[in-house]
Amino acid sequence: MENNYAWLLWFIAAIIFFVIEVLTPTFFVVCFGIGSLAAMLISFPFPGHDYIWIQLLFFVVFSIVSFFTIRPLAKKIRKNNPGNGTNVDSLYSTVGVVIRQVGPGMQLGHVKILGNIWRALSIDGTLLPVDVRVRVLKIDGTTLYVRSIGRSEGML
Repeated sequence: MENNYAWLLWFIAAIIFFVIEVLTPTFFVVCFGIGSLAAMLISFPFPGHDYIWIQLLFFVVFSIVSFFTIRPLAKKIRKNNPGNGTNVDSLYSTVGVVIRQVGPGMQLGHVKILGNIWRALSIDGTLLPVDVRVRVLKIDGTTLYVRSIGRSEGML
């Protein structure tokens, strides 16, 4: 009788994918974790090397299906609740100061917000010189899209 350790390999892969997802802000890698769990479950009725193609098929199909269903749902929930953000999402609408000029167009600069330095782009493409107060309007990965604010708007 052949030992079936494929389920264990799929389970380890799922754990690795879930850990990577926790360390990244993308909600993308979790889809591979879901695919791994599906492949793990199908490895019980179809054990062994002869059925690895079925396991891989389940991995691919469930990864793709979860990418097109779970990821958009999570992005919609995150978009509808910007005030309840954590980590980088908590920066929406916060005020910071330009410490490296944000150039016109798509030239990256840097802003300091809550003691941390972030890459920044001007949301409307204008030049933002050093020491200008800005408000975060959009976040894409680790890049903040900011707009200059007036003195009265910056007072909290």
